Amino acid sequence: MELFTNLDLFLSHMHDTYGLWLYVVLGLIFFLESGVFFTGPFLPGDSLLFVAGATAAAGVLDPWAVILGSTLGALFGNIVGFLFGAWIGKRLFTHESSKWFNQENLQKAKLFFDKHGGNAVALARFIPLIRSLIPVVAGSSKMNFMLFNIYSALSALAWTCISTALGYWLGSIPFIKDNLSWLVVGSILIVIVGILGSAVYKKRKEK
Repeated sequence: MELFTNLDLFLSHMHDTYGLWLYVVLGLIFFLESGVFFTGPFLPGDSLLFVAGATAAAGVLDPWAVILGSTLGALFGNIVGFLFGAWIGKRLFTHESSKWFNQENLQKAKLFFDKHGGNAVALARFIPLIRSLIPVVAGSSKMNFMLFNIYSALSALAWTCISTALGYWLGSIPFIKDNLSWLVVGSILIVIVGILGSAVYKKRKEK
């Protein structure tokens, strides 16, 4: 919680201490968010980019270096997630008794990506948690690897540019600058509430 509420101070300290290595760390964070699906929900994706943009507006960070490092991390993370999904897919979706990991759901996923693959990959990049799972599912369903990488690269670049730019432009507004920590925590809570609300709604609909 202390890290989430002091992301701007954390980034400033990291930059003062490690210099250009900070951008490598940013890339590593987004690589883990996309490439290791079980770590994605615990990493501050959108919030980190927004705060990095706001910190860049204060003259501490280079916004272009933030975008480059984050985009490369997200792109290579997606590739690893896809390859992991392609490797584990046959092993994961073999239990007919499983509610989630069975051949029927794998076939549904394949049909979905055959029809909406590119758009699904692109839109998932802007949705927390989902962007950590989509590469694995895409790989498991044998989506075209080249098509996946094209949409993955374009969406990663668009996501990092938009999120960083929003932080850069809005971070200079006094109210946002003074309440940046609470805005970060609030954005995380909104995501959590949205996911839980969706799960509850689906459960009630099934009943």
